[in-house]
Amino acid sequence: MHKLTRTTEPAALIQARVKKIPDWDSFPRSGKKAVRDELLLMQNFRCAYCERKLHDVSSEDENKWDGHIEHFRRKDQHFHPELTFAWENLFYSCLTKATCGKHKDDYVYSKEQYALLIDPCKENPEDFLSFDDRGKISIRTGLSEENKKRAEFTIKAFHLDDPVLTQEREKHLKKHEWVKAYPVEFINNYLKSISDEPFVTNIFHYFGRRVVS
Repeated sequence: MHKLTRTTEPAALIQARVKKIPDWDSFPRSGKKAVRDELLLMQNFRCAYCERKLHDVSSEDENKWDGHIEHFRRKDQHFHPELTFAWENLFYSCLTKATCGKHKDDYVYSKEQYALLIDPCKENPEDFLSFDDRGKISIRTGLSEENKKRAEFTIKAFHLDDPVLTQEREKHLKKHEWVKAYPVEFINNYLKSISDEPFVTNIFHYFGRRVVS
């Protein structure tokens, strides 16, 4: 999880608000596709939270990716229905039930809790989270009590410390271990060349760097 730069809002979302489309289910498939495609580009085809790589699983009948459009703050009637078509409230998440968007929706139970979550487009998660060379994500040291609480809640809400996810990150880090034997300039150029890799934040921190969005 690292800082993302919010791109230009898809016209389909603006039209949805102008036409006062009542809910997400009534949003045309073409509009959802436009939103999905822009989110995938914004996130470099990675899950916004765990950074797993997302894949095109289209068939002859359907254009599809192994993920879903994720409302950062839930659009349900008792949460934030006013943010249903708000561009700043949308990300693209993987489909893993044990982590990320699906886990968050089962974990967060109040509007107040959403204020604790780190929004990767509005804040830099690297200011709150620590990434080690074994694939673990934890609370960064030296935080204020409030920011420590937010880091802890974000990790738990998206289950970023899930053991299976941690093992995936560690396994991927080992693929890049050989680069450590090379000079700093080579490492810097290498990191630039793999900017679209899964778990890129852990990779960068593995080499003592931070991701620059």
